[in-house]
Amino acid sequence: MLTITKCYSFSAAHRLWNAALSSEENEQAFGMCIRTHGHNYKLEVTVMGLPDPVTGMIINLPVLDAIVQEVILTHVDHRFLEQDVPFLKDVLTTVENVVVIFFERLQPAIPEPARLFRVRLFESDQNWAEAVAQDSI
Repeated sequence: MLTITKCYSFSAAHRLWNAALSSEENEQAFGMCIRTHGHNYKLEVTVMGLPDPVTGMIINLPVLDAIVQEVILTHVDHRFLEQDVPFLKDVLTTVENVVVIFFERLQPAIPEPARLFRVRLFESDQNWAEAVAQDSI
């Protein structure tokens, strides 16, 4: 089995705030991130499969680009994640929670025989999370 990874970028704002917690509890849990702030995110999408015998590709990269653009990027780029993105409205937008939702949205959109293997979301060079297909662990 082989994988291929494509990288994308987007910018978005968010705020870490759990309505079930008090102001003090939110500040203790999330520190400065309780204030609205933004990130220049980097998104890596990894697809797995065997190369097509005719094209030699697991997936045609322009096809993957169109899927990621339609399913994720058009919704999140230059947006306030909790306010502007319907599929993130009730989500505490930690990088861990967001990457899981991105994975769940992308998985059914990848055309067979290729399969989504991993989605990795970087908030910064030092902070990222990834979701990996359960059947590949």
